[in-house]
Amino acid sequence: MSDTLRNKVVLVSQCEAWLAVAQSKLDEATEKVRRHESELTSIKSESENRLRAIREKIESVRQTIKAVLSQDGDATSLEKKEKEYQNALSEESGRPALLEAIQKHEAEIEAGKKEMLAASAKVEEKTKLLNVAWDLKRFYDLDNKAGILDAPEYETKEDAVQDYLQSVRVDFGISESVRVDQVVIWQVPYAQKPIVLSVAASPDLGYILNAIPLSLSWLQRFPAYANRPVASFEDFERGGSKFHLIPKSGDSKEEIADDSEDGESEEVEVSDGDAVDQEGAEDTAPEWVGDYEPPSESSLYSPGADIDHRSGLCFIKSEDRFYAIRPDEIKSVQKVVKKEQQQVRSPSGYGRVWAEVEVEGVEHGEYDASALIHELYEHVFDAKKAVESELSNLRQAKTPLAMRIRSLIELVAGTETQFVKETRRLNGAEINELVGPYWDAFVSAPWEPGISENCAMLKHLCERKLETPHVYSYGVKGHYGLKVRTRDHDWIEASLYCPPANLAPKGPVSHEAVAYLRAEGVCTRRVMIGPCCLSIGNRVK
Repeated sequence: MSDTLRNKVVLVSQCEAWLAVAQSKLDEATEKVRRHESELTSIKSESENRLRAIREKIESVRQTIKAVLSQDGDATSLEKKEKEYQNALSEESGRPALLEAIQKHEAEIEAGKKEMLAASAKVEEKTKLLNVAWDLKRFYDLDNKAGILDAPEYETKEDAVQDYLQSVRVDFGISESVRVDQVVIWQVPYAQKPIVLSVAASPDLGYILNAIPLSLSWLQRFPAYANRPVASFEDFERGGSKFHLIPKSGDSKEEIADDSEDGESEEVEVSDGDAVDQEGAEDTAPEWVGDYEPPSESSLYSPGADIDHRSGLCFIKSEDRFYAIRPDEIKSVQKVVKKEQQQVRSPSGYGRVWAEVEVEGVEHGEYDASALIHELYEHVFDAKKAVESELSNLRQAKTPLAMRIRSLIELVAGTETQFVKETRRLNGAEINELVGPYWDAFVSAPWEPGISENCAMLKHLCERKLETPHVYSYGVKGHYGLKVRTRDHDWIEASLYCPPANLAPKGPVSHEAVAYLRAEGVCTRRVMIGPCCLSIGNRVK
């Protein structure tokens, strides 16, 4: 799936936001400590002022007592007053509310300092992440195929993993029994060892390549067969995936030949003994796998040409984290000064000479961004295990990747084959019994603007019964040919294919079933008659 419609999270902006939050928490912790230290200082200062005032009163009373006693006076009341002041001093020094307030503020200060230490470490951590983000942006600014600027946002990691798997490159292998029974999963772009596993519709039923025999290769010009491969025993591509022919042991692809006449594919029956063995991946990819080719559309799996180092790059909103498949292998770039031999003007001013000059350039490398970006592959690998368990029974597949593999296979294969060998040559009467109603529908169908050239001539000759078609059968059931003589003594040749299930209709075929396939507004050679395809060839002598 393309990530163009997803919200993009800019790495530098996100890291600055993280740093701002961390700095805010450090500021809060610092302010908390400052506030409690200030309040503690104020409480202690107020208490000290009260104690000082009491001590001054005690000292004043003592001086008065001393003066009274020196005059042989009665200082009893003054001594009582001194004692009251001493009690007040003791009470102020040990006042529970005062001690509780001091202990509370001291505890808050200690806790605040711990918070400051943790917040300071977090600020340092987020500062390092921001530095990584700036490095990645600097690489991107020098070369937009290096570094990272932003990442698509996903709500959960599971969403990102499923989107990644939906876009993973998959190719297929076709065995000598004309079965699509191997899948190649390129778990990461340009994987050195892609995963090769067996596939089947069910444990006892394989997928048979629904290839068009060589003698019917013209069927590809009809929409119903446009996506089907021709049994030419060459690799082909459908749905963005490659289908590789697996050579027999010791054979090359060029040595594989179709044993049936005219290139027809024989029907292959799958018995219990043919059940596909599901035993996991080989240690190395077989030679037939070929090279990795990036998908044509950008996705989380393959962001684009030359930027596969960003494979899996995303931001998970629920975790507030960045992820990528290989965060330690981000492409980097830096400016360098190189020395090159260039022709420069001669010091004498006449002519040019070779000299070593300094030129600015760039140099690419790899950058480890794992401090900022977490690895996604381990989570992709776990999800892929669930997919692998469904490959031997794709009919019951539930995971998105397994269902995608099934749909790709079903573009070119099924559990039964449509094209089966005709065991004998048929005469005209037998052929007429099988496809006569379709031919009659074509001949009797109303004319339309655009019917031209050989299509028009063939219809005209047969409609007016000026000529009788000469018919014959091919080596594939439902494939018939015909020749019609023209007034110029040329022959118009045509081929008709009718799927075996539709042969010998029980009644007439309506002319409404006839559809003239036009190219640039005219129909010269392609006609659909219900399920049948009629291909009209050139005139021959």
